[in-house]
Order: sequence, then C-alpha cells, then structure tokens
Amino acid sequence: MMEQKIFIVGCPRSGTTLLQSRLLKINGSYSMPETNFFLKVADNYYVSKRSLPPFEKIHYPEKVDLQAVERVIESLNKNNRIDIRDSVEKVLKEKAVQGVLSVEECFSAIAGCYRPSGKTVMIEKTPGHVFHIPYIKKIFPESIIIAIIRDPRDVYISYIKMLEKQGKPGRSIREFSYIWAQSSKEILRTKIPFVKYEDFIEDDLSVLDKLLSPYNFTLNNTVDVDYESIVRKEESWKKNVNKPVNRNNKGKFKKILTKNQIAHINHCCSEQMLIFGYNCSEHLRGNVAYSFFDSLTWVLHKQRINRKILDRKNSL
Repeated sequence: MMEQKIFIVGCPRSGTTLLQSRLLKINGSYSMPETNFFLKVADNYYVSKRSLPPFEKIHYPEKVDLQAVERVIESLNKNNRIDIRDSVEKVLKEKAVQGVLSVEECFSAIAGCYRPSGKTVMIEKTPGHVFHIPYIKKIFPESIIIAIIRDPRDVYISYIKMLEKQGKPGRSIREFSYIWAQSSKEILRTKIPFVKYEDFIEDDLSVLDKLLSPYNFTLNNTVDVDYESIVRKEESWKKNVNKPVNRNNKGKFKKILTKNQIAHINHCCSEQMLIFGYNCSEHLRGNVAYSFFDSLTWVLHKQRINRKILDRKNSL
C-alpha cells in the first residue's frame, strides 16, 4: 500500500508540534523529529542559509550529493532514539557518490528508519518547510501540506522563551516579524489548508474533523501518542505538548509585551494579521528610536550568523 505523506509547516512556535501530536491520532500514522530536509539538501545550502528566509536564493538539486547526505544524517543523528547512520548511511552515500540518489529516494529512506511495521501515514513536521512548499509538492505531488497560524505577538513571546532555554541570544522584533510575515505570505500564496492556533486550542477535535474531512482518514482518540518520537530530550520548550491544551494560552502579549514591542510587530505584520483576523488597530505607532535600535540589532545578529556559517563551510 502506498504511503500517504503529511507535512506540517508554519512559523516556529506557532503550534506545529501540538498539531503534529494531534494528527498522530490518525489510524496508521507515525512521525519523527524535525528534519529540515528540504533546506539541507539544497545545492547552495551555505548561501541559502545566510538569507532570511532562504527561499529567495535556494537552488534545489536534481540529485542529492554527498555533502547534502552528510548534512541530513548529522542533523538527524542528534536524535538519540534512532541511529540513522547505521540504518541508511552506506547506501545513501554510495548512491550520492555515483550521482544517482534522487531527493525522493533520500527522503523516503530516512522516513523509513522511523516507520514502525504496518504504518502507512507519515507525518513530518518542520516549520521552516513553509518556504519549500512548491518543491515538496513537486517531489511528492500526492502529499498533504498543512499549516498552523498563530497571533505573531504571542508567537514572539514563545519564541524568546525558547531561545532563552536554548541559551541563545534573543532576536530582534524586526527579524522575527519578517519571518512571521513571510511564512504567512507563503501559506496564502500556495493556498494550502491551515488552522488557526486560537481555534485549535478551543476545540481541537472539531478543527481536526473539518481539516481532515476532504481526506480518507480515521481518527482514533484512544491512541496513546509516542511523544518521544516527535520531541527530543533536549527540547525542553516542547515539554507541555503531552499535557491537556491550555485554552488560556492566547492573548498573553497584552500583559507581557510593551506598547513599543506590540506596535513594532503590528507595523511589520499588519497586512497578514488582518487577513487572518488578528486585530492590530491598537499601538500601530511605536517609538522611532526603539525601532531603529531593534533594526540595528537584527543587522548585527545577521552578520554574526553569516560569519559562523562561512567559518563552518571553510572548515569542511
């Protein structure tokens, strides 16, 4: 029986892991941690990774080369639940060296390492794949791509908390807003089905029923989801995914963000916010000095990222 592939995309910290965990109640489904596969197989990975977001400069390969295979395997081997290297490295590398490894074969071989016997519905969740939707549809034309949208002001709070737990420096609001706006534009441009986080946490079952109604899937709400298959041990910021949904987990920005922060997000994201039904009429004008220094922070942070990527490339 042919495997059905479901890809979940969206801006990071929008609820993609929550949606992934609920879709695992589809009969015969299985999943895996984030792969970032379609960025890592790019011919010009180190150039495209330096753009923000990468889709404007990325070049997709006809065949997957050896460096791309090594990038994918290195990333997935960080997940201690399965040893990708022992499972598929030899075959994938041999075919990559011979120049006969297709993108479809490479991805399918990796997904096969996670597939339990008898499972026929693959669920892959990488938020950044939102910038690769046309290519995914080209490689897997029968696949289903689903997005989740969340109020960017609440997403920003969650995003900053995640960076703190990772021990990484905070990002400027300008940089974050650009990513959210571009993610939203891609969802609208490609016309893929999407759910709103705020609706989902109110009544996830009804939203899922509506979302999956065009497809021949059956939900089994008695299934125990294997959360370890989608959340790595070090991803402490996702620890609440196995808990009941907190229906109050929206509108937090009103108590946490400053007026300048809200104004900056509203200004950068207003076009897409209005389309998705988020009210951004308040605090549209922020402090000019705040906006300037926030933008300067973005530029300096981007320069640091570029230096690290180039150093990594030159070390290979």
